[in-house]
Amino acid sequence: MTNPVALSAIVQTPGGIVNSSYFGFQGSYVITSDSLRPHHGYWVRTSASGKLAMTASSAAAPLRSLAGGTGLADASVNTITLRDAGGRHQTLYFGNSRFVRRNVNSYDLPPSPPEGAFDARFSNGSLVWIPRGTSEAITINFTGAAVPLKVAWEMAGTADDFSLTYPSRTTELNPSGSLTISNPDVKSLRLEIGNQSRLASRPNEYALSQNYPNPFNPTTLITYQIPSDGNVRLEVYNLIGQPVRMLIDKPEPAGTYAVDWDGRTSDGLELTTGIYFVRLNVTNGAGQAFTSTKKAILIR
Repeated sequence: MTNPVALSAIVQTPGGIVNSSYFGFQGSYVITSDSLRPHHGYWVRTSASGKLAMTASSAAAPLRSLAGGTGLADASVNTITLRDAGGRHQTLYFGNSRFVRRNVNSYDLPPSPPEGAFDARFSNGSLVWIPRGTSEAITINFTGAAVPLKVAWEMAGTADDFSLTYPSRTTELNPSGSLTISNPDVKSLRLEIGNQSRLASRPNEYALSQNYPNPFNPTTLITYQIPSDGNVRLEVYNLIGQPVRMLIDKPEPAGTYAVDWDGRTSDGLELTTGIYFVRLNVTNGAGQAFTSTKKAILIR
């Protein structure tokens, strides 16, 4: 093949045997939504033996992302994106989107790539998870990731309660957020919907927990909870009271939250060994305020 081939120009014999998307590999598996390019490898699943006849296209469509090329961008679907230290990433989709339910087989992934290659998928072998009930869980498996691994989520405004656990820390998935995994031995996450999560219930008091681990190097987890919607400010100060890192500064709904701090300033500079203070300040519409401070010890 010397010229691009549009997917629409591929003739299936017998017809209708292709029952998955066409996948390429660009640091991780990606859905090819327009054309097959020369000198690239692709994977596709069929329901029976047969032939795929290709006619070279005079012009290939521009490359599009999974979301932009398959309708997921407008599907009101929740996402979790895993991005490793080398910039390799994969986005997974979950929830009860009607679009995803109609096309669920399109997102079944190829077999796992060779050892050392980055891969992230649900334990069902797909990019997509559709919960079948209001209390269910699934595992997200990832391999070949260079740490630190950033896990970021965007919720589409559904009424369902989801939480993410690794390996014994649980974070409620509010509208958007992220966490960082620095332990190379962690290879999976647990995604839950419903009341199985210990964080599914609304907190009844304000609290800032002691960061863990403490002392730490290079990353520590800071957990806090708020019983009502409020403006949240979570900031790190040095020993002489100077602010060195703003972690959170935005309105948040009632819930329990977890934030990773990587021992760096707001400018991305590594801080030296020493004692720092994590301060949580919350104000709400009723004029109530909550402030709490914890000592964090960084050891380089």
